[in-house]
Amino acid sequence: MLSDKMAGYFLQGILSYTGVGGTVDLKSAYNYFTRSGDAMSKCFAAYMQFVGKGTPKDKKKGAVLFTRYKKVLVQTEDPFVDWLIGMMYLEGIDVPKDDAKAFEQFSKAAEKDNSLGLFHLGLMYGEGRGTEKDTAKAYEYVEKAAKQNLMEAIYEQAMMLQSGKGVEKDKAEAVNLIMKAAEGNLPEAQFDLAWKCIFGNDVQQDVETGIKWMEKAAQNGHMFAQFNLGEFYGGGNYVEKDVDKGLKWMIAAGEQGCLEAQIDLAELYLYENDDVKRNPELAFYWYDRAARQGDKESLTMVGRMYSLGEGIKQNSIKATEILTKRADDNDELAEFYLGEMYDQGLGVRKNEEEAKKWYKKAADHGHAEAKIRYAILVNRE
Repeated sequence: MLSDKMAGYFLQGILSYTGVGGTVDLKSAYNYFTRSGDAMSKCFAAYMQFVGKGTPKDKKKGAVLFTRYKKVLVQTEDPFVDWLIGMMYLEGIDVPKDDAKAFEQFSKAAEKDNSLGLFHLGLMYGEGRGTEKDTAKAYEYVEKAAKQNLMEAIYEQAMMLQSGKGVEKDKAEAVNLIMKAAEGNLPEAQFDLAWKCIFGNDVQQDVETGIKWMEKAAQNGHMFAQFNLGEFYGGGNYVEKDVDKGLKWMIAAGEQGCLEAQIDLAELYLYENDDVKRNPELAFYWYDRAARQGDKESLTMVGRMYSLGEGIKQNSIKATEILTKRADDNDELAEFYLGEMYDQGLGVRKNEEEAKKWYKKAADHGHAEAKIRYAILVNRE
């Protein structure tokens, strides 16, 4: 049995998470759930950590925490438990993903008129996950959740009305619902409304109002709102140029895992420019972050910086390993950098034959400078 204090934390967490009380506040929701001592609250917090809602995304820690309290959770009869178990299967939190089991759990929650269960059941019908696709049923369940003032559902209903998915198209009502969700502090709706205002899509064009909504979405942790504000302020687009503010938002987006922001920051710090002081260490940091997300061009730059000892201690072993891996994918830049390593002795012993080999490969793949370097080495013979 929960104490009144713990029950109060859980209720505040639900109200802040759903927006049923008027506005969404994911950070507060996460804090309320972590302060409450019951298994359901802990699993809510773990789920939010797993997906990165209201707290930095950390799948490993989220899964560990969820697993710790799951055994107690499954013994509890509550529609929120049904929904949480559904999300466990949907997201694959310490179990294999299973859409059919997720659908079953959401159905249980929906039968008890739980707004989150209704909403996610609607999404499952709309995407044909765990069940046959049925857009009419999708709209029906989403609308039921929206009538309970679930902000995510209100926004999804707007998207369905805007596109005519499962319901007759009604752009005017869609805009009304987007505004309601935006005013309810839902970051996705704020981001959407921002672009509508900036470009005048379905609403009267008002760039200033659009920027305000973009700022609100960014403040609420919307990664792409942060990235766009970084570009806006950094380049003076739609707003007065403010390099510091642009950097602040670009870094916020990059730390959340926005690949575009990470690459932009890496290039900004690596190359001389009028706005930001060159900083190879930060350039390496952001290239490495982007590479770890699978960006191949950034991985090439990480290899290059290891070869030069730029922004990181020179490490010819890592440089060769990375650049060879990229060269195996016919990356002309990696081939050129390998040629340069052996040509100039960058962390390795000079070797003209190896240099020629890699310059030739890069040249064959269209690298202009490699053609010149290869010709110079050949003419030495």
